[in-house]
Amino acid sequence: MSRDRVCVRGLRVLGRHGVLPEEHARDQPFVIDISAVTDVRAAGQSDALADTLDYAKMASLASRIVAEESCALLERVAALVCRAILADAHVEEVTVGVKKPQAPLGLDAAFVEVVVTRSRADFPEVFAVEPTEQMTATVRDGQAGEWMGETRGEKATEAPSRPKEA
Repeated sequence: MSRDRVCVRGLRVLGRHGVLPEEHARDQPFVIDISAVTDVRAAGQSDALADTLDYAKMASLASRIVAEESCALLERVAALVCRAILADAHVEEVTVGVKKPQAPLGLDAAFVEVVVTRSRADFPEVFAVEPTEQMTATVRDGQAGEWMGETRGEKATEAPSRPKEA
């Protein structure tokens, strides 16, 4: 496994996640940290984006998941982001932190956070085979729904669906 990493830190996104009904009624801030293990040696030689993980696409993908999904648990949010990012053939392993600065604790805390580290082996139903160039292109184009398991109806929680904005 490579020791190289491509990271996005402090990605701020509004979303609707939580156990309480009021947490799904309005947008709340979330802060996402992503660290993807990937071999960047080829990109270091070629200076070509095609030889590495595109951090702008990785950030956009994570942002879309946090903004468009509605989950009860931060663990689910982090797992969805991990699974989608792992669809890029460049990624060997990914760590995703999901911070919730306005968690309803009733106490003074800067944020709560869930940090999840996953590899393809953690999603055998999705990554039974090595990612193909088509999978990688799908993720790069921001069309990761199929690789997040959404076409299989695999919601781990019973969080209410996010209402569509009028």
